Parts: sequence; structure tokens; C-alpha cells
Amino acid sequence: MFPKIGGAPRLRGVRTSTIDEQRGPGGGAVVAHPLAACLETVRSALAGVVDTPCWSLTPQQLAALLQESAGALAGLSELRLRLLAAAEASDLAVSSGATSTAAWLVHGERQSRAAAGADVRMAQALDRSCEATRRALARGEVNTAQAMAITTAVMQLPACVGDEDRARAEAWLLEQAREFGPEELRTLARRIWEVIDPDAADEREGKVLEAEEAEARRTSTLVMRRRGDGATDGRFRVPDAQADMLRTWCEAVSAPRRDHLQQDPDTAAEDDVPYLVRMGRALGVLAEHLPTDGFSAQGALPATVTIDIDYAKLRDELGAAVLSTGTRLSAGEARRLACNAGLLPIVLDGKSRILDMGMSQRLYDRYARIALGRRDGGCIWPGCDRPPAWCEAHHVVAWSEGGPTNLDNGCLLCVVHHHLAHKGEWQVVMAADGVPEVIPPPRIDLLRRPRRHARFSRSRGPD
Repeated sequence: MFPKIGGAPRLRGVRTSTIDEQRGPGGGAVVAHPLAACLETVRSALAGVVDTPCWSLTPQQLAALLQESAGALAGLSELRLRLLAAAEASDLAVSSGATSTAAWLVHGERQSRAAAGADVRMAQALDRSCEATRRALARGEVNTAQAMAITTAVMQLPACVGDEDRARAEAWLLEQAREFGPEELRTLARRIWEVIDPDAADEREGKVLEAEEAEARRTSTLVMRRRGDGATDGRFRVPDAQADMLRTWCEAVSAPRRDHLQQDPDTAAEDDVPYLVRMGRALGVLAEHLPTDGFSAQGALPATVTIDIDYAKLRDELGAAVLSTGTRLSAGEARRLACNAGLLPIVLDGKSRILDMGMSQRLYDRYARIALGRRDGGCIWPGCDRPPAWCEAHHVVAWSEGGPTNLDNGCLLCVVHHHLAHKGEWQVVMAADGVPEVIPPPRIDLLRRPRRHARFSRSRGPD
């Protein structure tokens, strides 16, 4: 943050040895300002230990020093914020040619505009309205993030709240800060009316929540941008309740399998992928299974995405298919998606004449899926514990090859294993006793012996 001159860090444009140097009428130096002397001492002390190793410290000493350093850092943060508040009240920005104190910080300390603005606002809040929090920060009793959560909560109180009630609310939050971090403090701050006015707390909170929910609905957004490499980036803003529904659904779908000891080599790494990647895949699963009914049937079906593909390409899984949105995808992916009711395949012959438009007999309807769920109990891949609700109906003999849509030709596969089944290495077959089995590729088993899920062995008992 500070450039080094002569081996010691210093403020930009200020000589290290004369940070507060002034001359009196007789030419002698005046006594250093206490704040300047404090900072000079801190910098000097830090310079003295910059090469001191930490390897000799015991775990107990490390813990104690980490806590001490956190307290010292909080104290320095308070001093800096106090200086910022004084700078905001002075003509510092104007005298240096900056449009504001925040702009001066962006240039002088190379901060981001967002961080500089947040620092100035927090400095003003501590200076004007949150003296108790300022002192607690200076003593190291709270850290900067906790102090920001407290000052934000106090500053958001309406103008009708008097100084005495504001002080009570601030004191209560400071007490909670002994146990809770900034995230929990922000949550507790929503119940701050229980401290200010317990009798009206519920009514006040209800009105605040109604206003926040209305604003969240008004400002809800969805932005998607194609990357040009087959993937799309996006960001969205939705009300908290709907975000929680989406997060809970994605976390349930993306949770690692519990029976990891029975996993196949191709899928064992699935549990090791990063959390964000699993959540992204789960969002894709949700998109594939969104309902398309319930919309107006007049004119076209705007909620239905269609796939145009030549029959030969669908059969051989070669070439590309085209969505009605213009997006191109592999024939293998189109074949997998054709198993789902969320996309409507339009199969063409060599002259682009429509051979099939995905009529109901191609898809497993609700009752057939219930029957498959009752029979299979979930994904039929050995070692997988995905329940029926997380699975897709799969044609053992592909529909494009004349496979019928019935229970004898169907089974349940989760999204991951449905992908594997359509890649071609693994093969799903129906055994003579009516149990779906999985045949591994030669690189897994040279004899390609069929495997079946343990639940079928348990249900049928010993041979």
C-alpha cells in the first residue's frame, strides 16, 4: 500500500523522517504530533522484525500472536478511519485537485472506487454517530468487518429513532460482537427493533421486510452472455427466498454420493470437483427439467425448445444438431436430451422433411416414470444413490433405433450416468430376468462383464 523509500514504508509524497516536521518562528522544530509519532514508532517497529522467522513459535504462541496482531490491526484501522473522517471534513481533496476524499484515496492509495467509498462512509459513521464502536475498534475488541456491520445497522435506523435508542442499539450489537462475526451481526441487526421498541418490533420488522421484498422484486435481473466457446456466463438478482429455493435445490442435486466405496472409476472423481462446479452443473440439470406446460397454448409454444437433427445423425451420434434458438450441439448430446420431455426433437430425413416431432409415445409419461421409480428405486448405475426424483428415463434400445417406450425397454439414470451412457463406452442392457445392467468398457473390464446395482441383488435375495 505504501511505497518504500530508504528501506522503510512511507506515505506517498511524504518524507519518512519528517512526516509531521514543522518549524516554529525561531526556526526550531516543534514537538511531533502524537499521531505522527505513533505511526513512526509502528513503522520502525515493523521494519525491525521484517526478517524475523516464525518457525520457532509454538502453536500456542502463534495463536496468541495472531490474536494480538488482529487487535493491533483493528487499532490501526480505527486510526486510519479517524484520519479519513478529518480529511473529509477538511479541504484535503480540493487542495490536492481531487473531486472527493474517495477519489483522493483511489489515486493516492490505488484502492478500488467501491472500497474507497465504503471506507469514507464508515469513517463518517464512526465519527458522527457510532463513538462506542469507534472506541471498541481502537481497543481491538471488534474487527473492521464487525464495525462496518454495526455502523451500517445503526445508520440505517430511521430518523424517528432518537440518540438514546441509537446508543442502546449500538451497545447491544457491540455486546453480540463478542460472540458473532459480521455475517451473524447483519442478521441480528434485522431484529434490532426488539431492543429499541420490543412492543412494536414485529410490526416494524414486517414493514421493513415488505419494503425489501417489493424492492427485490422490482430490481430482479437476469443477464446472460455467450462466451463464444460453447459456454454462457451470467449473473442474476432475485429475492432472498427464491435464491434460497434455488440454492437448496442445487445443493441437494450436487451433493456428493455417500456410497463412495462402490463408485466406478469414471465417476469417482465426481465427488472431488469443486463446490462451484457442482452447483453450476446442478443449475444445468434444473434448466433441462423445467416444466414447459401451464403456458398459453395459443400460437406457438414459447416455452419449448426444439432440436432439429437428421435421422442418420441421431442414429449414429455423428455431426451436429441445431436448437430452435440457433445453438449448435453434438448429436450425442441431442440424443441424450431427446430422452427428456423438456426438449422437443424434430427428426428430419436427408431432404429436411419432418419424420417425427417427438410425439407422446416417444416419451415416458408421468405414470411410466412412477412405475420405473417403483421398479428401479433410483439410478440403476452400480454404486449410485440418486433417488428416482433426480433421474431421467432412458431407452435401453434407443428410440432412434426403434426401441419402444415401455417398461421393458426403460430404466432410470441420473444426469451424470445418463451422459456416460450416451457417450458410447458404457452400455446399458436389460438382463434376461428384467433387471437393467451396465456393461463397462474394455479398459475397465476386458471381459465386459455386466454389472447391476446392489439394490437389485438385495431385493431378489441370493441365487
